[in-house]
Amino acid sequence: MLLYGDTNFTLAGALAAAKLHIPVAHVEVRSSLPTPNDKEPSLLTELSPICILHIEVMEMASTTVRISLEAKGALQKLSAHTGKKMQEILGEAVESYRRQLFLEKANAAFAALQADSEAWVGEEEERTAWEATLTDGTKD
Repeated sequence: MLLYGDTNFTLAGALAAAKLHIPVAHVEVRSSLPTPNDKEPSLLTELSPICILHIEVMEMASTTVRISLEAKGALQKLSAHTGKKMQEILGEAVESYRRQLFLEKANAAFAALQADSEAWVGEEEERTAWEATLTDGTKD
């Protein structure tokens, strides 16, 4: 019997098939890998003793990225401390780094603008023009 999903119906079907001595195979689609911090066990845990085959299909693009053992250890500690999956922590770290680089580039571009005296005069003139709109007599 081929069962799919991660529901009580799947578990009930597997138990009924096992009781009738029908071989059971289980397919489960997950959006992320299970971690020790998962609050609810996967059916993999429940069905392992009675399944002849268990397949987990990931809904995400999967790429292997090599990291140092030190980085892996840090991810594991952060995962244990926060209860978040290592993939989530890594995703948040990448997003934080992306934002950091964006701000560094913006700051460098602003510094370059200030260093160019002709361009900076143009910037100040534009600011003065925009500041005049604040004195148009209207309330906030």
